[in-house]
Amino acid sequence: MKLWTNLKSDERGGMALPLAIGTTALMMVAGGTIDVGMMVKKQSTLQGLADSAALASAKQLAISNVTQSQVASVAKAFVQQNSDVTASLQVKVQTDLTSQVAVQVTEVWQPVFAHFFSNQVTPIVADATAKVYGTGSVCVLGLDETSTQTIRLNQSARLTANSCNVVSNSVHSKSLVVGGSATMSAKNIYTAGGYVGATSAFSPTPVEDARKMDDPLADRPAPSFAGCDHVDYGVSTGKVTLTPGSYCGGLTISGKAEVTLKPGVYVIKDGPLAVAGRGKIDGKNVGFYLTGTDATLQFSLGSSVSLTAPRDGLLAGLLFYEDRNSPVGRTHRIGSDNARLLLGTVYLPKGKLTVDANKPVADQSSYTAVIVRTLDLKAGPNLVLNSNYGGTDIPAPAGLSEASVSLVK
Repeated sequence: MKLWTNLKSDERGGMALPLAIGTTALMMVAGGTIDVGMMVKKQSTLQGLADSAALASAKQLAISNVTQSQVASVAKAFVQQNSDVTASLQVKVQTDLTSQVAVQVTEVWQPVFAHFFSNQVTPIVADATAKVYGTGSVCVLGLDETSTQTIRLNQSARLTANSCNVVSNSVHSKSLVVGGSATMSAKNIYTAGGYVGATSAFSPTPVEDARKMDDPLADRPAPSFAGCDHVDYGVSTGKVTLTPGSYCGGLTISGKAEVTLKPGVYVIKDGPLAVAGRGKIDGKNVGFYLTGTDATLQFSLGSSVSLTAPRDGLLAGLLFYEDRNSPVGRTHRIGSDNARLLLGTVYLPKGKLTVDANKPVADQSSYTAVIVRTLDLKAGPNLVLNSNYGGTDIPAPAGLSEASVSLVK
């Protein structure tokens, strides 16, 4: 009986050790699982902090003469204000002060068991980069997203937009092209793809791979009209005053005719708005809706054009509005050497705008915005695009003066 009792005792002792080892292993696995769960949660929280801090600090790039320390302080302040563990966090910020901010947030934590399985669980690091797209006002937006030369300058053409931005939505490597002796000057130049041209042709150097910009006028309703007030209307001599209405077959001003337009909306249907010869057109608070076959702008070399957009109504701030159902790629031309006042927005979402004058265009306007499918400047024009919205009572369309900031994935 004693022998049997000792054997029983030995059996219990022999089982205790594996049981203890098994229990410890189970505790480590359970603890490790909890640690991993905490790590995943911390990583997600940290990434959210880094993303938001990058977006918040990138918006500071819109401020003139901003410094690196100012940008960094915004990112660090955001993290501190939105975290409960600021003592264990480190924040690093890098920026080029023009278009991009990178933020790294690091948390050093002490897991209970997880470090036994991997030494990579701590510290936890989250990186985020935010890119500024369209800082300030936008003067030129090329909407075509796939083709080459969405914005092109050639020969001795110049595009001057020193207080606002030029944006090309094309993702093609030749999205933006400047050739010959042409030059492009803007506050910022952005392309969703790449660019072609000498470095000296651009001021500043374009930012490549920028996020595409949404059409700020995509939701603007088109004006309605019924019937034709005029058919194949043309003026070739004398001084004439015209009233708003629908001009079916187009409106042509030629010879030495001088036409004054009363304020309102002019529907140009199934024909061009053409100013040819030495014709002159002068209109204050007028907007043109281009619809139907061949409804294009055609301003020839010797013509004179002086126009300001409406202050209110469906075309408030819009000089020209092309029907979105128009054929893709038809050409609108400003070749006039006397088109110095074009106050408002040129909106040609399906068309190509060619500017081939020899003298400055739109330079006497408080603001001019060009939103087109494609833009082509050639010969010797200097297309001058200002953004002095406060210098006029004609409103700029919403979206032209807003900065956009997005995360780079």
